[in-house]
Amino acid sequence: RELDQASVHVELDHAAPGASALQLTSDGVLPSIYTGQREPVPALLPAELVALVPPSLLRSFEAPINALSVQLSMPSDAPQPSDGALVWRAGACAHLQLAAGACPTAAQEILVSTADAENFGWGLGTQLPGVEKQPLATRRAPAPPTVLTVTGVYRPPTDPYWAGWNIVGVSDTKPDRNLVLHDTWITGESTFGPYSPWQNPSSRVDLPADSEHIGVDELLTLGPALERFQRQQERRPTSIAIVRAHSGLTAVADQVREAQHQSRITIPALMVPLGLLGLVVLWMALGAAAEQRRPEVAVARLRGRGIAGARAHLLRELGPVVLVGVPLGAVAALALSWPARSLLPGHVPLEIRSPVWIALLLSVGAVTATAVLISAGISREPIVALLRRVPVRRSGWGLGTLDAVVVTVAVSILGAFVTGRLTGPVALAAPAVLALATGLVLARLLAPLATRAGRWLLGRGATSAGVAFLQLARRPGGRSTIALLTVSAAILLFATDAVAVGSRNRTLAAEQEVGAPMVATVTGGSVRAVRDALSHLDTGDTDTTAVVVQHPLSDEDQTNLFVDRKAFLRMATFADRHAADAAVRHLHAPRADPIEVVGRTLTADVATESFYKGSHRGVSLAARLLGHDGVPVSVPLGDLGTGTSPATTRDAPIDCAEGCVLTGWQLLTDPGNEGQGRVIISSVHTDAAGAVDLGKAADWTIGDVNGSRIQALDATDQSLTVFVDSRGSSELTLPHGWVPASLPVVVSGKVPDESKGGYFTGIGMDGVNRTMSVAARLPWLPAATRNATLGDLDLALRSGMALGDEAELQVWFSSEDKAALSAVTKALHARKMDVTAVARVSTARGLLDDSAATWSMQLGVLVGVACLLVAGLGLAIGGAASWRTRSRDLAILRLNGVARRDIRRISIGEQLPTVVVSVLAGGGAGVLAAHYALPTLPLLPADPAVDLIDLSAAWGALLVLIAIAVVTLGAVGALIAALVARRASPESVVGAP
Repeated sequence: RELDQASVHVELDHAAPGASALQLTSDGVLPSIYTGQREPVPALLPAELVALVPPSLLRSFEAPINALSVQLSMPSDAPQPSDGALVWRAGACAHLQLAAGACPTAAQEILVSTADAENFGWGLGTQLPGVEKQPLATRRAPAPPTVLTVTGVYRPPTDPYWAGWNIVGVSDTKPDRNLVLHDTWITGESTFGPYSPWQNPSSRVDLPADSEHIGVDELLTLGPALERFQRQQERRPTSIAIVRAHSGLTAVADQVREAQHQSRITIPALMVPLGLLGLVVLWMALGAAAEQRRPEVAVARLRGRGIAGARAHLLRELGPVVLVGVPLGAVAALALSWPARSLLPGHVPLEIRSPVWIALLLSVGAVTATAVLISAGISREPIVALLRRVPVRRSGWGLGTLDAVVVTVAVSILGAFVTGRLTGPVALAAPAVLALATGLVLARLLAPLATRAGRWLLGRGATSAGVAFLQLARRPGGRSTIALLTVSAAILLFATDAVAVGSRNRTLAAEQEVGAPMVATVTGGSVRAVRDALSHLDTGDTDTTAVVVQHPLSDEDQTNLFVDRKAFLRMATFADRHAADAAVRHLHAPRADPIEVVGRTLTADVATESFYKGSHRGVSLAARLLGHDGVPVSVPLGDLGTGTSPATTRDAPIDCAEGCVLTGWQLLTDPGNEGQGRVIISSVHTDAAGAVDLGKAADWTIGDVNGSRIQALDATDQSLTVFVDSRGSSELTLPHGWVPASLPVVVSGKVPDESKGGYFTGIGMDGVNRTMSVAARLPWLPAATRNATLGDLDLALRSGMALGDEAELQVWFSSEDKAALSAVTKALHARKMDVTAVARVSTARGLLDDSAATWSMQLGVLVGVACLLVAGLGLAIGGAASWRTRSRDLAILRLNGVARRDIRRISIGEQLPTVVVSVLAGGGAGVLAAHYALPTLPLLPADPAVDLIDLSAAWGALLVLIAIAVVTLGAVGALIAALVARRASPESVVGAP
């Protein structure tokens, strides 16, 4: 319950800006060609919007924040016309930082953003004309411009008050060629007064969630209620004002419901075994107490009270003791809940609900049933057995009836685990049942094994070791001690593996989500500009590299990465770094060397042979160059003559003083113009660098488009013969081999269904389709979705540096170095580029840690500590129950001449094998249970974008914990054995304390 309440706080805190509020907006309806001539319907006022919300919903929100707005456009004859919103919001000025001026105090006064002031040159006192924008279908005449006066300049807001409002970020942007945007203008309420010029202002009300008073029950009720309210507003008649209701609280409620589901899997999986361990301890303690009352039971039986009377006698002594422990345990549970509530985020109240009382009743039933079973077992024994100091034990290797049933159930559960058919509550109890079965089998096997080992050692003169094993075999409390230690070790290892594997997967998920230790998103520049800035920057021990990440809108599961291979491998996260290194090596560059072009004029001689005979439409030639700025350009070299024509010299200006690369030749004509023939290009040179070496024919790639073909037939350093066979294509390009015909990529997930032979059509950095080829495969890629490609950035740049609308330019860092981030940010800002977002692995890991799945899993730490404490307590109980008989046996050995040092060895030798074997066997059972149970446990709060879950055992942690358990419990057992050996005096033989 406390995890549920904390989940509500975390999900509300981590929700997207504005998602934890109810947003109501209303727009008026103006007469239009669709509505006909009628009176305009104004938007509802903010107070009227609030009145629509049912009181049952309204009590879950804080006071409403009212707003009015209108969309404005500036007249085309204004100095710098732009469009944007004019907004009044209650209390806005108190939540803005002003770079200059003051807040509006009168109508038609506004605040503009710092970006607007810089981009458009607006300052204090600037007067800006604005016209209310109306839909094109509106029949009303536009109103005259309203002059607004700038009284202040505001900085980009950071106050949570503006959550859900995007009032900056569009200044001087152009969503289309005919429209320039400005940021939101902030004004006072009087601008929207009774005499305002606006014909159709919109209303908005934000109702922030009252997170301090919303608990899990309220939120889970609020989600469906909000959905019903939103549907009601969608069904409003079209003849009245338009009202829209939006809230992210329904999604938050779904996330909390999922968190509830996860905690109800993990917590029982860890606590049910611990509860079973508690029952084993209770069974052991009651058994020890009952063992000491065997003579009393025998006397009761001899006096004629029968089995029922003997059982009642035992219950009268044991029952009150165990029942008193229930309320004491309840008080202890309440006390332990205080630190849990203090450590969990948010204000988690103390709630005593019906499940608490049910748990108390179940506890009473469990301890009472245990006491009854223990009493019934001893009461049924023959009187002769009750009078024996050491009870008769089963001989041989066979299991008792109860033990056989438990082992059979455990084997069935393990079989269901292996086949994947085990679900529900049985699956949660499976690790504990498996551990208990292992303990029972081990306890049954250890006695005959110890007997045979003891006899074998005695036969070879190892008196101390032989006697120790024989004592172990005949000890009546050994069976319960072995079961306790085995179950404790199994639960300890199971909980440890669950905690370690969960932590490892959260780290891996955070690293995969971010991609590198730190990633900064850059806007306003090109790949070359970012690379140039990074190359001149000293960031100390932190490496940096430019990365282009593309998320095509056409496929939400697709991500394309373009990276510097060497730098990327040093800092990116991979499932297997060696496999990633081998895969990235397959991103080979073409063998052809680039054709450098340096100068300001490109000259070439061009001739034709049997070229487009009979065609009356022109065909032109152009050279394709990649400029020094990474932008591809086409250099026209004029029209080509049809038929056969002698060589003519062509020249064209080029901007290649700093160097360009010749990437191909292009033939351009009208669509449908069919023809074939040869083009001979020779004597290519520039005014600055002289001749341009055209290489070999093999350096040029065949171009094939819709049945049209262009290829190089022959080439020398100064001549290139091109053959073309066009089936009506308007554009044919002969690309140079330096530009990859298909971009080799490393692939994860699926490739498009239409792929053939490892080739498929992907999306380049510029957002244009291009051919790609599968060079290698990896299970997943960093910072990517399920289906992803990884390409070499340098190879991609050979086709141009333009970035599409779906591409993000990022800088990846090898560490979360704040100084390196600051240096990169300053260097980019100096080049007119901005860092707009920063992602860190530590932040992503923190978000994963703040979840019910993680808190539930971390409970395993407490479970492990409790297991060690309970195992130590069990050893102490066993020692307290048997010390008299053990010390008497050791004293008899002393009277028979065994030295005190050997007595100590026998005592310790009797105890240590039990501890070591039980802990090792229990540890193995715990690891086996974890192997099959972990797939059923939620390790992450949500499914990761890629399949990265690693359920392999955390052997490092497991080996350390098993060593700690052996040493710790071995030390406790040795201490108890030493104390027993010290009490082995001759007086013990006659029963003196």
